[in-house]
Amino acid sequence: MVKIQVTQAHIDKGTRFNINSCPVALALEDVFGPGCSVFSFIHTPGHQSIETPSNVFRAILKFDKHAEMTPFDFEINPKETK
Repeated sequence: MVKIQVTQAHIDKGTRFNINSCPVALALEDVFGPGCSVFSFIHTPGHQSIETPSNVFRAILKFDKHAEMTPFDFEINPKETK
């Protein structure tokens, strides 16, 4: 399992309606490097796509609707591609 921390800096820098630069994608890039994207699935370089946890997906949707987002963390279990 990999812990992903969405910080206030990610939230402040995040872009609404952008799968590559929303706060969660920026947090993923801190762990996996450039090229991450997220919406209903999380895509990270060198790993299989995985379903976005429901609480994270809801946070993204609320952020896109201009709701407040506070820092949070979540865990994912990415599997490397061969």
